[in-house]
Amino acid sequence: MNTLNEYLFAVKISIVLMAYVLIHSTIASAQQLPVTQSEPLLTPENSAIAAAVADGLTTNLGLSVGAVETNPAIWTSPIGLIALTGIKIGLVKYSDNLPVPEKRFVLKSASSIWSGAAINNIGVYLAAPPPMPVIMGLIMGVVAWMNMETKYQTEDILIAARQKQLQLIGESLADMQGFAGP
Repeated sequence: MNTLNEYLFAVKISIVLMAYVLIHSTIASAQQLPVTQSEPLLTPENSAIAAAVADGLTTNLGLSVGAVETNPAIWTSPIGLIALTGIKIGLVKYSDNLPVPEKRFVLKSASSIWSGAAINNIGVYLAAPPPMPVIMGLIMGVVAWMNMETKYQTEDILIAARQKQLQLIGESLADMQGFAGP
């Protein structure tokens, strides 16, 4: 009976965590953008948070059907998984304090590892034969890394284009002041 109560508590907390990701994403997008633009719901930070939540939920799902956690550092009770998910979200939030290259590396790494682990857990839950869950997880990790790398490359191109545009505007204004005469 105690295990059932812990499980139900974990499900409730998981729903709260998923709601947090959705609400945070919506509010952050609404606050940061002009009304005429829209930003994807899954920014790199939100992708990492979603991956952390997915890893926790799917780990609990796998454990519920008798799978065994292979990482000895993880406390596998529902409360332990919730605490670990909270620590992961804290790591993502802490990355805001890092310089941009390090923040990007942390977010790409977190998203890749945790989303790969979540897919691996789903494979285990579905009783996929070994080594299929591991292969599925590795593929997901690579896809997550490449997706975020593409987002960052696009962001860098847009930043460079804006800087070039501002430089051209500044040069044009300087030229116009030169023609204004004394």
